[in-house]
Amino acid sequence: MVKISSKKVKDTDFKKYLEKIEDPNYTYQQDNDLSDEEVANKIKLTVGEVRDILYCHIDYFTLDRLVAYASRLFAPSQIKISVELEKKRKTAHARTI
Repeated sequence: MVKISSKKVKDTDFKKYLEKIEDPNYTYQQDNDLSDEEVANKIKLTVGEVRDILYCHIDYFTLDRLVAYASRLFAPSQIKISVELEKKRKTAHARTI
């Protein structure tokens, strides 16, 4: 008989949960069976704003607003933001004489 510690089981369950929510196809709304109106109420937005987000019109929002909305759905410790600066391309400029 093999014994598995409860900590190991919890770690495994947590890793599976993280994999699930990090999947680009994961949607909080579907997994929690929420209507657009329920999501709007939960994060204190209008239904129109929620639909803009759900239909990927995030360019309508600033990053700080999107982070604030996400923190209303998830614990702040679950939100991670990575910012990478794009390296400037070195381009050759042709001179015309």
